[in-house]
Amino acid sequence: MKDIWNLQPGTRIVVEANQYGQPIGKEASKLVEFLGTIARTGSICPLNTKHWKHLSKYVLENILRIVHEKFDLQGKVKDSDILSHVGKLRKEFKSTLKTRYYKEMVQEGLLIEEIY
Repeated sequence: MKDIWNLQPGTRIVVEANQYGQPIGKEASKLVEFLGTIARTGSICPLNTKHWKHLSKYVLENILRIVHEKFDLQGKVKDSDILSHVGKLRKEFKSTLKTRYYKEMVQEGLLIEEIY
């Protein structure tokens, strides 16, 4: 994954897509892994909002800007599909974090408002 984050400016990975706009090939798996890192990076995709739809337009545009800097989607993969997938991955990540740490926080006596 470091190789994608450290791509030279102007260098992008070309992602092929099928007739339905779904990424295909080994570059598609790189794209999905990259989207996962975006979803888990709090400075890019904040976790402090309860719902994906409450993220600011700036955050969503920044996610798309980062993806388009690293990948050439050739206009075949829709931005809405990219954001939808990042939203799904973010939700899964938040669920994983809650499963691991929520019980500990409640046992320590933290109020739910302090957790969110």
